[in-house]
Amino acid sequence: MNHSDMLQRMCHSVLAKTDLKAIVKSRGLPQTATNAGILAGLFLTDQGVADAMKSLDRKEIGLLHMLRAVDKPVNVSFFGRVYEARRTYGSTFTQKYSVVLAKVKERLVRTGVLLMCDVPSRGDDVKMELWRFAFPVQFHPYLPPLLESTYTCDGSGDFRPDAVREKLRVDLGSAAPATAANSGDIPSFQIASGELWLGEARFQVSQLAGLRSALWAQRLGTKKQTSASKDSHDLQPTDAVFQLLASLKTNEWADVEQLTEFAQVFSAQKVDCHLVCEAGWQIGALAKIEAEGKCRYRHAPAEPALDPSKTMKVLERDKCVAVDLSQVPFEALETLVQLSDVRLNPSGLPSLLLTPNLVRIGRASDDVLASDSGQWLFQHSQVFGQAHALLISRRGKTVLHSNVLIARVTDLSLKVALEKALGESWISLKNDYGVFPRSALSDVQRIVKKSGHVIKEVAGNDR
Repeated sequence: MNHSDMLQRMCHSVLAKTDLKAIVKSRGLPQTATNAGILAGLFLTDQGVADAMKSLDRKEIGLLHMLRAVDKPVNVSFFGRVYEARRTYGSTFTQKYSVVLAKVKERLVRTGVLLMCDVPSRGDDVKMELWRFAFPVQFHPYLPPLLESTYTCDGSGDFRPDAVREKLRVDLGSAAPATAANSGDIPSFQIASGELWLGEARFQVSQLAGLRSALWAQRLGTKKQTSASKDSHDLQPTDAVFQLLASLKTNEWADVEQLTEFAQVFSAQKVDCHLVCEAGWQIGALAKIEAEGKCRYRHAPAEPALDPSKTMKVLERDKCVAVDLSQVPFEALETLVQLSDVRLNPSGLPSLLLTPNLVRIGRASDDVLASDSGQWLFQHSQVFGQAHALLISRRGKTVLHSNVLIARVTDLSLKVALEKALGESWISLKNDYGVFPRSALSDVQRIVKKSGHVIKEVAGNDR
């Protein structure tokens, strides 16, 4: 349900006349707005929004910040983190959240900052479960900042080496083969079939936030949990603190007391922000300073964008490029592995060896090809330059592939197993067909046999 539909239903069907009058008074709207149709036309304007926000307490401001981040309607249980729900044994959903609903309606809906409506029943839902609430995007600019009276100080503060980069080096340098869960629930870096993987997916920078959060939770001696409820938007304490600090402006720092005020709102549990922040500093996620007798924190500075020549070295004799894992920016590393086959440097870490992969180069986006790292490869490495020139010469033309095999796989589970094991070496086609290089035939045979299926071979005429 979109916000426009919610607004119409709220004004015409959900709220009583007294509720409409309360919104008009809170927002300073004209008295004619007590008419449902007129209020629906004026509600999303900016009139009186800033003043209405001033009537809310700090925890309620935190709720609205969470709603802005969630960016979709939520049910009444969302507000139990601030308006305490009844927790008596055996309470029904209605009994548990009736007080919460009354508070939400009084403090946020009648104030004129929140949309409220009900959704169709799925058959076994009680009325209390059908209420939905949303924070209109038009009101976002008037939301007061989360952290007030922050300390301003130039400089990057004290921060430690990033635990994620150290994990990259340790995982790839380990003699034992890495697995997705060899550190509990923390995924590991590994090289498989010429690709760099993190856990069960090919490496991407977008994975690092979750990995860093897991390492942070591990430092605290806790296990990173996933929410059991699809309607729950609770953050882990580490994620709550990190999101709070994300609201800081340049050169602003927050003390632990400021974070404690909102951490419970974001995580719906008691949070020891002293321990969380110290652990975040230890793994390199946070920077800190000591000022006026307090430790103050913010996000650790982003890694610098280094010139590719400082992190890569061309090894023409070996027809490859060495990448220094202790320095290469992760953004650059993601680009490099999209263009290359990667393997460990036998002379020792911390470095990877890259050789061009024509298939990956051909599939790479224009942004990847034009990136600083990609251009450096093409301009300084002869083998990468030749691969790029071949791509340019073939672009826009139809390429007939040789030395490939075609397979028809009708079993979905087997198809998924092949796609997962072969990665980019397996290309799915229509009507259950797929193609793969002849060199991967032994891998395909092994996977098919392990899955309990049999290969039926059909030979074609070579022309």
